[in-house]
Amino acid sequence: MHGYTLRQRCGQIAPFLVIDRGCIYHPCDAERIHRIPELAVRRARQRRLAAQLAEARLSALRMQLNPHFLFNSLNAITVLMRDRNTRDASRMLELLGGVLRQVLQSEKRQEVTLKEELQFIEKYLAIEQVRFSDRLQVRWSIDSGALDALVPEFILQPLVENAVARRAIAKGARAC
Repeated sequence: MHGYTLRQRCGQIAPFLVIDRGCIYHPCDAERIHRIPELAVRRARQRRLAAQLAEARLSALRMQLNPHFLFNSLNAITVLMRDRNTRDASRMLELLGGVLRQVLQSEKRQEVTLKEELQFIEKYLAIEQVRFSDRLQVRWSIDSGALDALVPEFILQPLVENAVARRAIAKGARAC
């Protein structure tokens, strides 16, 4: 930075700061100029915090999946075993293992394609199908052009879980 004075039309001399590339600033701007690096640091920190918040929310979704879904699934498997329905219990254990494997392996991913998210939902609903048998009917209507869109991973599962639970309550359906 270089300090200069410049004669204005009225003959008064006013101090100015000349900054890189010929930009001219008044001394009153000097305080704001010194804040530019501070603002850049603050904005970078805000971006990092926003990213951390997004990751925390995704982690919360993952953690939400584990207790509710896992408890319900294990309880259903127990009932199936008690009823000596080993075929469905075995199928449900396989499906549950696949879902849990995907949840545990996804720690680093924040977004997936809608197609991948729907594949996860299909696994989830297959488990629910074993629990509710023919009382659960699913109809899919998905625009194929949307399948490549990126969505937060596991964003649909709580919504689908809620829809299944509300529908089961409304119809008085009991899971096995």
